[in-house]
Amino acid sequence: MMPTDSPPAFEHASPLDAAVVAAAVQRIEAAGALDDAAELRQAFHAAPTRATQVQARAWLLGQRLGLPQELARWRLWGGWVLLALAVIVALAGLAAGRSVLAPDRSINAVAAFVSLLGLHALTLSVWLLGLLWTWAGAHASGGGWSLGRLALGLAARWPLDRGPHALDLWQGFRGVMQRARLWPWLTGLLSHSIWTAAFALTLAVLAFGFSFQTYRLSWQTTILSTDFFQHFVRITGALPALLGFAVPDAEAVAQVGRAGAGFAPRAPGQREWAWWLMGCV
Repeated sequence: MMPTDSPPAFEHASPLDAAVVAAAVQRIEAAGALDDAAELRQAFHAAPTRATQVQARAWLLGQRLGLPQELARWRLWGGWVLLALAVIVALAGLAAGRSVLAPDRSINAVAAFVSLLGLHALTLSVWLLGLLWTWAGAHASGGGWSLGRLALGLAARWPLDRGPHALDLWQGFRGVMQRARLWPWLTGLLSHSIWTAAFALTLAVLAFGFSFQTYRLSWQTTILSTDFFQHFVRITGALPALLGFAVPDAEAVAQVGRAGAGFAPRAPGQREWAWWLMGCV
């Protein structure tokens, strides 16, 4: 018989691991009772209080079911999945940056802005709507759609070495994070980290291209007025200006609008357009 003052069975587990394994065991037991006679005896003698006895029993059952090993596998593959998603998004940012730096050295400033920021603006809007939906209490799963949630789900469902209770562990983890109100923060942190890596690469490509090549930024239109583009640049350049980036003024916007008629814009104005675009990114 084990002494009553021996440490609990989960003493080396982190509080998060213990909570996740306990939640997964609870989900597994919802489908049918488990034979826990040995685990109950060991938990009773190892833990001094009822609360720690319950935690010790859950951890011992989780060990028998392979849940700590599954959690370690999830962490390992989760890092690789996050890296893979970051690389994919970064390659998309690289492709966007390369598409903006056209071979003919002529860049449509508004089209470049949409190419570089349009997809991110769409996904960010979806994430924000999902977050508001969660805070309104109308969506039980929480967090909305995001790259972070996708990464966590892919890691849990990764087929290599996956155990039979991988999805129970995934649901238990999500439930623990939701009860602690940390789920939107975690998925948001992962998602924004992936996007940050992509934007860093895009910005590096733009900075390298603008530093060692001469590009001409302009805008063309058939039905819009110069005032539209002046307002567009003023609004989109408000935050970059606060960060210290140069932003074209109304005269500079009007000037590049005449570039299509053979007008050669001055070099300092072109530098302002390049800094405006990089500042927006």
